[in-house]
Amino acid sequence: MKNLTKILALAAIVSTAACSQFENQNPIDTDELGVISEDGSLNARVSNEGVIPVLWTSGPGGNATCADTGIDFEESTSRNNYNGGEFEEEWPDGLTIEVLDDKFVNWSFDAPSGQCLEAIAFIVKGGPASHIYIYEDGQTSDEGLVSPLVGKKGRKKADLSNLTVCYSLQSCGGSD
Repeated sequence: MKNLTKILALAAIVSTAACSQFENQNPIDTDELGVISEDGSLNARVSNEGVIPVLWTSGPGGNATCADTGIDFEESTSRNNYNGGEFEEEWPDGLTIEVLDDKFVNWSFDAPSGQCLEAIAFIVKGGPASHIYIYEDGQTSDEGLVSPLVGKKGRKKADLSNLTVCYSLQSCGGSD
């Protein structure tokens, strides 16, 4: 319970200290922001906006799908492999993805005219597992998403292997 209190306090601090799109060019060290598992080990990195990822280790190679988020998303980019500092496929119009140090994912989404982002999830894969970051409040950007920690004692940040984005839009009235 003590660790949960620390995590919630840290999430509140992080969410109030967020900057504008992709302003934080130096990713925060994993030791500074993390989720402590029941055995006391660090197992995840909280995003800059305080979103705590779900650790996904099931399925082939630890790859999750949009269905694994538990939300019925209308759209999906499918798995987009990341090799040599580049993604294999283009992102949908309005979605901007930036990867720092082959590990940290920053994103922003500018919905089409007359539509708003209802919910979005990012499946960040690296090593034998994925992190699923879910945003259900219409949030349109975040920074510092990362794949699960790997290696002895789970202290090494895995390089990004692939990224899947799941999202749903809703009519929000007004148009340009």
